[in-house]
Amino acid sequence: MCLSAYGCGESLCGAEDMTAFEFVSVLLSIVISLAVAHLLTGVAQALKAKTVRFHWVLAGWQLFVFMLCVDYWFSVWRLRDAPNWTLGFVLTWLVLAAITYIAAWLVVPDTDADGTMDFVAHHQANRRKYLGALTAWVAGGTVVNGYTPSMELANLLVPFFTIVFVAAIIWKHRFVQIGALVLSYAAFVFYALNFIPEL
Repeated sequence: MCLSAYGCGESLCGAEDMTAFEFVSVLLSIVISLAVAHLLTGVAQALKAKTVRFHWVLAGWQLFVFMLCVDYWFSVWRLRDAPNWTLGFVLTWLVLAAITYIAAWLVVPDTDADGTMDFVAHHQANRRKYLGALTAWVAGGTVVNGYTPSMELANLLVPFFTIVFVAAIIWKHRFVQIGALVLSYAAFVFYALNFIPEL
C-alpha cells in the first residue's frame, strides 16, 4: 500500500523504480490470467459435472487456446527492452489479450441445469464463434509480430493459420474439423520451436 499521502515519499512506494514494461505487463498479465483461469475453471466444471458428453476436438481447441495464453506471456517478455510505450502500442497488445480472453470464454461449454456438460452440442453451436476469435487472434498477432524483435518471420505462418481456421469455420465435416485441429497443432509446434524465446 502506498503511504505517500501520509508523507512517506514516493520512494517507499517503489513507483519511480518501475519500468514501463513492468507497469504495462501487469495489465496485460491480468487479462491473460483471467483467460487461463476460465479455461481451468472449465476443466474443474467438467470434473464436477454429473454427465459429460465429451468431444475431443473441442477439448483440443481448448488446449490450443491455453497454449496461446502461454505464448502471449512469452511474447510479452520480448518487449522488456522496448524503448517506447505509446498508447497505440499498448492498445494493440491489449486488444490481442482481449481476443485471447474472448476465445477462452467461447471455447468452454457451460454446465446445464441438470448437471450435464455437452462438448458436442457446444462445438456444433459455437464452432464458428471461437474459430472466428482465433482468426481475429491471427490478425492481431500479425500486427504485433510486425514490430516485435525477431518475430517478423513468424508472420509467414499467418496465411496457413488463416486458411486452416476459415476452412474449419466453413465446413463442419468431421474430417475437416479433425484436420484443422491437427494442422494447427503442427504449425504451433513449429512456431514454438522457432519463435518462442527462453525466459
